Parts: sequence; C-alpha cells; structure tokens
Amino acid sequence: LLQLRSLVGGRPEDRLTELFGESVAAAEDITEALGTQVRRAVELLVQAMSEAALESIRRGEADPLPAKRGEIYEAAVTVMMRVVFLLFAEERGLLPQSRLFTAGYGISEELDVLDDRAREEGSESLDGTRLTWHRLLATSRALYQGASFEDIRLPSYGGSLFDPARFGFLTTRSERGPLAVAVSDRVMLEVLRAVQVAELRGQPARRISFRDIDVEQIGYIYEGLLGYSCSPVTEVTIGLIGRAGEEPEIPLATLESLAAAHRTDTALADAILAWVKEHQGAASPPTRPALTKAIRTAAEVEDAERALRAIAPADAALRERLRPFIGII
Repeated sequence: LLQLRSLVGGRPEDRLTELFGESVAAAEDITEALGTQVRRAVELLVQAMSEAALESIRRGEADPLPAKRGEIYEAAVTVMMRVVFLLFAEERGLLPQSRLFTAGYGISEELDVLDDRAREEGSESLDGTRLTWHRLLATSRALYQGASFEDIRLPSYGGSLFDPARFGFLTTRSERGPLAVAVSDRVMLEVLRAVQVAELRGQPARRISFRDIDVEQIGYIYEGLLGYSCSPVTEVTIGLIGRAGEEPEIPLATLESLAAAHRTDTALADAILAWVKEHQGAASPPTRPALTKAIRTAAEVEDAERALRAIAPADAALRERLRPFIGII
C-alpha cells in the first residue's frame, strides 16, 4: 500500500485515494443493506408477538399485548437494538470474557448455534423452541440490574434500553406459566442473520464483524426504524413482491376483486400497480413485466403447498383463496 506507485504513480484507479473511496462506498452499501434487513427483522418480531397473542386468545386467555399498539413496534425496535448493542459490546470486549458469560448470556455465538441446529434438525424444529429469546431477556436483565456471581461481575448499567419494566408484556407470564409473548428460535435466527450477515445484490453474503462497525453506522440503522409503526388490520392483508424492505401490502379481498375485473395477466398487473400507487405511494412494487410474469407462473411456484400451510396451517379455505396469488405474495 505504501509503494510509490500506490501514492503518486501507476494507474489512477490503483492509488490509495481511490481505494479509500471504494472502501467508504462499500461501507455505505453494507450499512444500507443492514438497514433494510433490520427493518424486515423488526417486522418479523412484530408478527411473532402478534401470533403469540392470537394463540393466547385462542386458549381463552386475555390478550397479552398492550392496548396502545404503537408500543408493540417500539418493543420490537428495542429488542432489535438490544441485539445490536450486545453484539457491539461483546465483539469489542466490553462485556465479561469468561466462558460462563459466553455460554449463559452471550449473543455473539448464537447465530452459529442456531444455524447448526437448522442444518442438523431442519429449520422447522426451531419453531418449537425459544431458547435464544429467553437468553436475550436474561442478558438484558443482567445488564440493567447488574450481576454478582463467582465468575461474572456486571455493574448495574440501568438505562431504558434494557429496562425490563419498560415493556412489561415481554416478561408477563400466561395463566399456564410460560411467557405469554415469546419469540421462536426460528424467528431469532432470522433476527441474528439480519444484523450479522450482509446480503448485497450480485455478491455472496458476507459475515459482519461488529468490531468494524462504528457508532455512526449503528445510528443510521436505528434512525431508519424510527419512521415506522404498526397497527392492527381488520381483514386478511398480504405483502406483495417488491423492493426488499419496501414491499407493498394489499387486502386479499381487494386483490380478489381486481382479479375478477381484469382477466388477463397484464391487465391484472396494471390494476395492482395502479392500486399500489394510489394507496401506498411510498411502497416499491416490482416492475410491470416482473409482476406480470409472477402472476402468469403462479402455478409453477415450488413448494407452494408447503408455503401456504406455513401461512394458514388450520384454514384450508384461506389457503385456497391465496393459491392463485402465490407467485406475487
């Protein structure tokens, strides 16, 4: 790097100034990708909390989620930032380095643990366990309140990020005993992937080291989450294909009415794009040719039945309503 040709000679594109510029641009690309991935992971967390609440209601128990639905999104963002903070602190040696902390409280090795389980047992098996979620709650409480064990000494850091009382519904127990709201290891696997593996278009996925991420990049990711919220839907609503993190959403009944009124694939694609533009201007749907092709090839979608059963395992009627649109969901 310090050869004369890297400083003033040689080809201009090989000089240090150009390399530094490319490095900054690459860092910005990674930050942008992480921002999109983290936003989608937060959406997964919101969905997981919603499903846990619906399961409680089906058992005849009270809805464990707060009446102010905006708190659900705030809680999901807080969980996401706890993960980011812990990875940042662990990889920079700011938390205990003992094996006890790593084995019982650490987060940095959980992605590899869950990846190994998914390969050995199948990703569906992760739906039945919630080990990482409990670990995250325990670590958050330890950082907030402090810990004093033979092999672990943690001061009481306090602060709103790890305050267990801030979102009490995350630690409330159901009438049966377990947590009323708990997130499966399968969802937590995707959450950890979102912040530790950057997926850039045209490039292989790359593992991210939080030793190399500065606080400005973390601030950018967090700031990107603040412009969103969540609200309950009153009817079945589906997400359509589109730009990652900005996919449009449409009520299923609306999509069915558009399909009934527009018989050809091209006409239906035009109608969907017009509806999205009118009702969801900020969303980024696919191009007209891509949407038309997705509609036309719906019957060729691989593992369509498996995907439909994952969406609506106990509702055969809903699966049949979704089936014609599986290519664009």
